[in-house]
Amino acid sequence: MSAIRLAKKSFLNLTILAFAALTGCSGGGTLDRISDVEKLATNSPLNDDSLTPAEQDSLSDFTDCDSRLPCVWSSRDTGITITLEAVGSDSITGRLEIAYIVQTTRDTRLQLLERASAVDSTGGNYIGLLPEHGSSNVVSGTNGAFELLAGIRLTVNQSFRQATPLSIRSVARFSFEFIENSMSHKVGFLNLPLGSATGDEIDCKGSVPCTWRADNEEYNVTVILAEGLTAGRLLVHYQVDAFEDVRMYVDTGSIAIGNEGTVFMPKIHTFGDTSDYRPFESVVFADASASGVQSYFRTADQSATRLKKLTLDLSQIGTPGGGVPVFTNLPLD
Repeated sequence: MSAIRLAKKSFLNLTILAFAALTGCSGGGTLDRISDVEKLATNSPLNDDSLTPAEQDSLSDFTDCDSRLPCVWSSRDTGITITLEAVGSDSITGRLEIAYIVQTTRDTRLQLLERASAVDSTGGNYIGLLPEHGSSNVVSGTNGAFELLAGIRLTVNQSFRQATPLSIRSVARFSFEFIENSMSHKVGFLNLPLGSATGDEIDCKGSVPCTWRADNEEYNVTVILAEGLTAGRLLVHYQVDAFEDVRMYVDTGSIAIGNEGTVFMPKIHTFGDTSDYRPFESVVFADASASGVQSYFRTADQSATRLKKLTLDLSQIGTPGGGVPVFTNLPLD
């Protein structure tokens, strides 16, 4: 009887070794490929179980944004580019929203699918709704498919079913799928920051006023004062000086990060005569100025002595090339 047990045990061991060799568990297999992605996202709560089978089969298609926007993914033939423009929460529903631009080098037919997913910096999971686009430059077809001409920039808004908690600092992973003609594409991004595509950062070197200049030279944004932390609520005062007539898009997604790591979450944005927790538009005429104040939710942590980074969610409408103002090393009064 003991000889039979020994034979069964030997057969089982050989079977396990053969299975390990076939699946590549000893090296170069799926687990190793997932490990490679985790190396790209060292600050992301990724683990072997967090990737879907489709993502495991296309790990090389992930782009590491390295906490910067815009962030660009390209298809393997470089004929399609996806550019992430903004990551944030809907001001009314609180749901996670990600905006991106689709552009192709060829006339083609695309279909956006309801297959988006995301993981935030705290490990929270998000399931995407059907993405929306509002362009008059595409010809709609059946089943949500549409014709897209070469060179046309199509803006897409991806909303999710879940709201974002105030504690999140970034989106660790965002992935979705679309179909071009009959070919399925899997798109993935790692380490997405909260906020919008930015222009050049300006280092304030611990002093104010501090001026950021739009890339198109049509306006400047100057931070006058960052104050109120000792009272528990951060306030950032700034001014826009226009050299041409500029129409500004003002949102509350102005993320501020303290030098010790505290993330200040925006509450209400005031610009000119308008104050709102929702996005709004405002015009600043040439050779005129407009003042603004971004207020933030109260925080119990008052240990920050300066702002390591401030991204004002303020951008020009209708004219590309302005960017979004980003300030670093701002003093706190």
